[in-house]
Amino acid sequence: MNRCEATPDRLHHTADVWDYLQLGRQIAGGEGLTSLTTYVPLLPESAAPGAPESPEWRGERPETFPLLWRAPGYPLLVAAAFRLARSDDPSAIIPIQWLAVVLLALATFALARCVLTPGWASLAALWTVCSPLALGVHDPLVATTLHAGAMAFVFRLTLRASTARSAVVAGAAFAAVVYLRLETLLLVPAALAMFWWGTQHHRGVRISWFLATIAIVTLPWFVRTALLTGDPFYNASSLIFHDTPEFPGWSSSQTLNVRETGVVAFIASNPGVVLLKSVGNVARFARDLVQLPNVAL
Repeated sequence: MNRCEATPDRLHHTADVWDYLQLGRQIAGGEGLTSLTTYVPLLPESAAPGAPESPEWRGERPETFPLLWRAPGYPLLVAAAFRLARSDDPSAIIPIQWLAVVLLALATFALARCVLTPGWASLAALWTVCSPLALGVHDPLVATTLHAGAMAFVFRLTLRASTARSAVVAGAAFAAVVYLRLETLLLVPAALAMFWWGTQHHRGVRISWFLATIAIVTLPWFVRTALLTGDPFYNASSLIFHDTPEFPGWSSSQTLNVRETGVVAFIASNPGVVLLKSVGNVARFARDLVQLPNVAL
């Protein structure tokens, strides 16, 4: 496949899309779920052929290492797009974004129709696809829009899961979205709320099937992560150390050094740092919640 050596001016060199692109190239090239770069991409630790010249540039191809920081779903889609386009040019993944926008509108409408009239559901869909945050305007061509649409679809499934079989289907769909973005697991309480608002009979049985299906379908990935790092939730735990005095910037995700520091021990010895990070994250989530439907923003 031909490699695209020119960096588009509109994308910063550390944008997440570059990481997804190189992961997709690895898969499309038969290298499996491996990576050539650290996260964030194009740091001195991830020098690779064609990388920008810099004082740290070594000019040699690094050894590949297992994919650890990202779920495999979106890289697999990127690889499929490369194969279909017979090129690994970044423009090959633009159709994924088109389909994601369509999915977001349809899924939002379908979810809204569970509680709203067709007119209001249509407005909800329009409102959502006009959101810069939902469309990933600030960080384009990543999994944001696809994830938003997929979660709206999953929430509809959980809201309408009135039997054990439909609960299993909803659980499998939720697990599939976990493979798209691992932080989807944080939305399990929201999915359970959908069960609570939906049909009441045999609610406990349906919730049990839902959770069991998620656990079974996602287990292989977490077993893999545990075998590679010793921590099945390494992807999530490494972010606790991120941007702290002990691990400045993204250094917690550049190596496996955080394996030597337990999460509980780190929180116990740095309660103020962790509390400040938590308050900042809550503030950012609140800001995003306010901006979500605002077309002007």
